[in-house]
Amino acid sequence: MGDLIKNHFAYFLQCADGSFYAGWTKDLKVRLKSHNNGTGSKCTRARLPVKLVYWEAFATKEEAMKREAQFKRMNRSKKECLIRNWKPPEDFEIEKNEKEKGQRMKTIETTRLWLRQWNDDDAQDLYEYAKNPNVGPHASWKPHESIEESLEIIHTIFQENTWAMVEKKSGKVIGSIGFLLDKKRDEGLNVLEMGYSLSEDYWKKGLTTEAAFAAIGYAFEEMKLDMLTISRDPNNHRSGRVIEKCGFTYEGTLREANMVEFNREIRDVACYSMTKEEYESVKDIKFSSVYTTVTES
Repeated sequence: MGDLIKNHFAYFLQCADGSFYAGWTKDLKVRLKSHNNGTGSKCTRARLPVKLVYWEAFATKEEAMKREAQFKRMNRSKKECLIRNWKPPEDFEIEKNEKEKGQRMKTIETTRLWLRQWNDDDAQDLYEYAKNPNVGPHASWKPHESIEESLEIIHTIFQENTWAMVEKKSGKVIGSIGFLLDKKRDEGLNVLEMGYSLSEDYWKKGLTTEAAFAAIGYAFEEMKLDMLTISRDPNNHRSGRVIEKCGFTYEGTLREANMVEFNREIRDVACYSMTKEEYESVKDIKFSSVYTTVTES
């Protein structure tokens, strides 16, 4: 008797905030696409984009659902161990569009900062500021619980379209800034959403604004975007001031549009955007002198 056909899958996704989602499906590629389109699950809808990081194949639906239930009972440490030691089959590849593939970012020098690629040696600095409960929850991600968790974020979330924000004076990583897909807009549009975080020790120094100005210039000059967007919790007034200084246009507030995964809080989302034409109209005044060099990483 031949081998049973295994066409039912139990899987893990890693969400944009670093959390894991377990599910089962008969088609991994279709299911992943539905999650990233916002139609896969209400649990992942507010934490996009997601990546497929682990799966197992089974002959029956019942087996796959049983394994899914086991996944959901695992603590984070066990999930991370399972994912870290797993190697996907060489003949399996998830198709991505060009924006989802991301790109290695060039290094940017500003007056007080380096914006560069993340590496493993940054895990200690990341954990030092990301464990602070005053930092992550404003952007809907939970405080990091260990250096190992911070390293996992570097290996997954921060590998594409994201810079480490490094203070020149100390050489210390003090924050992050980068781009992700804006799931509020149609997939075919040439649009990305900007996001950032900064160590509380460096608040009120204008460093986020300095980094954001450089990132905006990079988005339009290097990445050739047609629009850049950004969103925030309406109660995050510090981020609101940065967005205002950057010159984004307020579009409106989506009510009860974001469920924070780690505490299930439902929040409004204030939305902003800048078109290429708006950037061009002010770039010589606002953005031309922000960074002195852009080099290959």
